[in-house]
Amino acid sequence: MAVADRKSIIIILIFVLVITGAGTLYVIYSADVKSGQAAGYLSRGIGYIKNGKNIEAAAELKKAISIKKSLWKAYYYLGGIYLKKNRLSEAGEEFAKALKLKPGIPEIYNALGIVYFKMGKVDAATAYFQASLRINPLNEQVNAILETINGRGMKQTKK
Repeated sequence: MAVADRKSIIIILIFVLVITGAGTLYVIYSADVKSGQAAGYLSRGIGYIKNGKNIEAAAELKKAISIKKSLWKAYYYLGGIYLKKNRLSEAGEEFAKALKLKPGIPEIYNALGIVYFKMGKVDAATAYFQASLRINPLNEQVNAILETINGRGMKQTKK
């Protein structure tokens, strides 16, 4: 199988990962966000994302961050917006900030794995997917991605 075919398979598996909710960028929202203005901006930002209004969402998320720098979810969702726009460097930066604040969330590792895979940095992507599996070893989609990458001998592309 050609490298291009393997890459297509991995992209499809990543798509399945996101669509099935196993690595979705938009389902992590829980009660640990404190009430107040930052939480309101975060909530509105998520609402805008769900309605496909990413420009408005990004503005709300940035307001939340300006008030509460430790609001990891705002960085995570902002990274998701950048990832959808294929602004990979910015997405990676936002996901990295979220990861620094909340290292136990497998979806953040998955998101970084997707970013690095799309950048052609297969080794870094693999490391993030493996980190995700250490937290949630039963994630079948991530296991399938890693099997495809490792089992088919994909190599990191040169810059």
